[in-house]
Amino acid sequence: MPEPNSPKPAASPTIASRLVGDLTGGLSAAMLALPQALGMGTLVFLPLGREYLHVGIAAAFYASIAGGLIAAWVSGTRFQISGPRASTSVILASFVAALVANPQFAGRGDDAVSTIITLIVVTVLLGGALQMLFAGLRLGKALKFIPHPVLAGFMYGIAVLIVVKQTAPLLGIPADVPFAEIFSHAGDIKPLAMLVGGITVLAALFLPRLWPASARFLPAPLAGLLAGTVAFVVIRSFSNGAAVGDMLTPISAGAALNFPLQDVLKIDWLALWPRVGQELLTTALLLAIVGSVDTLLTTALVDTAVGCNQDGDRALLAQGVSNVGSAALGGIFVCGTALTVMTNHRAGGRTALSGAIHSLALLAVLFVGGNLIAFIPLAVLAGFMITVALSVFDEWTRDLFQRVRGSIAMNQDMMANLGIVVLVGATTAFVNIVAAVVVGVIAATILLVVRMSLSIVYRVSDGAARSSLKVRETVATGVLRAHGKQIGVVELEGYVFFGTADRMRSEVEALADGRRFVILDFRRVYEVEASGARVLQVLGKTLAERNIRVVLSHVRADETLGLYLQDTGVASAIDCAYWFSDLDRALEWAEDQLLLQHVGESVNSEIALQDAALFAGLSAAELASLHTALEREVLTDGTPVFHEGDPGDRLYVIVKGEVTITLKLPGSQHSHRLSSFGPGLVFGEMALIEGKPRSADAIVKHDTVLYSLKATSLDALRLAHPDIAVKIMANITRQLAARLRTTSEQLRNSY
Repeated sequence: MPEPNSPKPAASPTIASRLVGDLTGGLSAAMLALPQALGMGTLVFLPLGREYLHVGIAAAFYASIAGGLIAAWVSGTRFQISGPRASTSVILASFVAALVANPQFAGRGDDAVSTIITLIVVTVLLGGALQMLFAGLRLGKALKFIPHPVLAGFMYGIAVLIVVKQTAPLLGIPADVPFAEIFSHAGDIKPLAMLVGGITVLAALFLPRLWPASARFLPAPLAGLLAGTVAFVVIRSFSNGAAVGDMLTPISAGAALNFPLQDVLKIDWLALWPRVGQELLTTALLLAIVGSVDTLLTTALVDTAVGCNQDGDRALLAQGVSNVGSAALGGIFVCGTALTVMTNHRAGGRTALSGAIHSLALLAVLFVGGNLIAFIPLAVLAGFMITVALSVFDEWTRDLFQRVRGSIAMNQDMMANLGIVVLVGATTAFVNIVAAVVVGVIAATILLVVRMSLSIVYRVSDGAARSSLKVRETVATGVLRAHGKQIGVVELEGYVFFGTADRMRSEVEALADGRRFVILDFRRVYEVEASGARVLQVLGKTLAERNIRVVLSHVRADETLGLYLQDTGVASAIDCAYWFSDLDRALEWAEDQLLLQHVGESVNSEIALQDAALFAGLSAAELASLHTALEREVLTDGTPVFHEGDPGDRLYVIVKGEVTITLKLPGSQHSHRLSSFGPGLVFGEMALIEGKPRSADAIVKHDTVLYSLKATSLDALRLAHPDIAVKIMANITRQLAARLRTTSEQLRNSY
């Protein structure tokens, strides 16, 4: 029995509630798609003249109908709805404008217009087929890597084109008047038409902000359309009808079916293809790419907002099938539309039925309410399209500037990106979209090469400021501090290729002055190209002639990078004996070479017990009293002194050899070196002081001689000889403080 106050499990939605949600969601999505269809259809068919706008609107309706019926069923997302977008509609409009200007269609008779409309259908069909090919090749993720500045510039250019194309109807001038000729028609400008268009823009932009609750039942685009139409009717009732501009013509069912796909077979393709083939294929490819990118961005936004996880390739397949279906119905190109999907979901749409309801609602408007479209003024549609253009500016500008933050380097990067945006946008608006894509890709490639050609020297340091993790006795530390500058450390970052290698060589050769060793750290290098490997080979030989040894770190002879460097001849100039798995081991080797030169004795010779740092300040008598408490151990290379988790019951003093402290990495077979200790140093004292188990492993390197002091012996010494115990604890404290200071310096020089 459940407890009285326990929460009741959420009831599963009933069939009736799901139907109501799908009905509400589908109708809400249709209300939002209605102005989109009106605006995008007008945009695409405007180059054909005002008398064909009703055909364009019908084509946009059919595209939305196909997008609602097909997308959800194929994409695997229950509430996916597609429709015409500004980005692809402008591409298609530019294609139509190019066909109208083609001498092949001079005179623009009904046969020529019919052929152009058929070519639109073929282009949409090919674009959809290419999207299906993209999905089959699993290019869903690859298309997301198109440079953002290129996309932003493209969208800005599209926004400018929309404004340019809608300027004439917004001013009340006939819609087919070119933008360049508007000033010659200044006498035809109708201020009242501008007022109607302005009301449309203001209602669409500010109604959701002033009355947020309205978005639940009246989408902003539809609000602008209704407000502008009402304003048009009111103003027209008090003035001359011609003073507020033209209206659309009604759409009949017959007009909506004027361009079936079978008309493709009536075209003489052999005669027509040389004149329009390249333009058609280029437009289809642009539609496929831009539409796919738009769809993938929409998919990502919907996934985040709704909490689903759509397959990008399946989403592309859905859009491809939707466009093939749209072409079969005579529609224009469709993409994923985030606002429509979100409106559908927020209103309760949860299954593919909501998309079907959206399509049926639009079909009813097209066939039953086609005459009502005649009451929509061109100035209102122009105002709606300008709000679309303004939303493009707002969205992409915000996204672009969010990618940068105030440093000088970031500002320089922003200016370079803005340069690409302006270049691509201007080419889109004033040349053509094909040229804009080419210019954008070339500009982005040049910018990438310039960026990658910058210096790959991440940081430069030396052995005086940066030492290895090997803890050394006082004399050795002093020698390394005095002569550490003879070890140069050059950390590289990025891609060592023909664009960066020569500059790297010049910088390293200049930095090598006064060094005996130059360590090239490859930790941040993600690839070395053949030209870069050749420069490394030359660098190794050049510095060797100056008696400077080049050492490589984060390079292993048995791993991918090391094998590649051997294959490209780098090992002939920089011997594999001087390649180390990390910077710490490279530094340790260079330090050992300096000590051999300046101290003049082997770092592995046994020292006297009284020379150990732990026993500093002890008299001969005190050392003799202590000697009985010490245990001598002789260990061979690779022998463990203790393991992680062992009891911390003693400390150790090294008089010969070396001991390395390592930590096992979780989920890995490798261990990370924490530090190494040579003759005269103490280790293992922390566990003894705390009385806790060992926190790492201690492994002998070389043949090593140790003295150990047990915790019980130290306690006995504290009782019998308190002065000796105090001196030992003081020496331990000094060593810990010195290590802490060294660790701080290492961190300071590493980050």
